[in-house]
Amino acid sequence: GNVVALSFVSEDPISGISLFQAEQSVNPKDARVYNTATFANSDDLKLGGAVVSIFGGENIAVAAGIISSLSKDRIMTDARGSDPLSHAILINLSGNIVGVRDLTEPLNTFIPSNIIKIYATP
Repeated sequence: GNVVALSFVSEDPISGISLFQAEQSVNPKDARVYNTATFANSDDLKLGGAVVSIFGGENIAVAAGIISSLSKDRIMTDARGSDPLSHAILINLSGNIVGVRDLTEPLNTFIPSNIIKIYATP
């Protein structure tokens, strides 16, 4: 129920993924505590490794699966959403983000976190 101002950080010109940062008040009384998502090293992923996809808009859902194809620029898994326009994140079993769904590719295709981290650095 909170409204927080965001500032643009960067955009990946290929996938169109944009990253934003929540602005924080300089007044300690108004400052909010955030639990930030952690991007894992996607180079540590292995074929057949277990992952979970979290997807959806108003109705959030999850799907468990394994990594079926892996390269430096793409992760494919059988853990996928059903909505072709739904953004999704892919997490490892430690709860860290290892990929973000590429909306330009099939439902089971994710951009590795190491590529996303490049664009997350201002």
